[in-house]
Amino acid sequence: MSGTKSPTSVMGPFGSKDRFKFLKIYRYFDCELYDSCLDTAANSNWKVFTCEGCMLAKCLVLIDKGEE
Repeated sequence: MSGTKSPTSVMGPFGSKDRFKFLKIYRYFDCELYDSCLDTAANSNWKVFTCEGCMLAKCLVLIDKGEE
């Protein structure tokens, strides 16, 4: 995935090499797959990833830059 919003029927993570790609960053730290998603992001050299759109996510908003 490359920083686009995804349907909720798909498992994440969704990431970008551009740290400013997302207006909001969502994370679900209690997810049993969080460490796996973090590894995916690190191995793909993503600067940021989000759990938004993941079918497993019950998200906490970490960053909200608002509308640009």
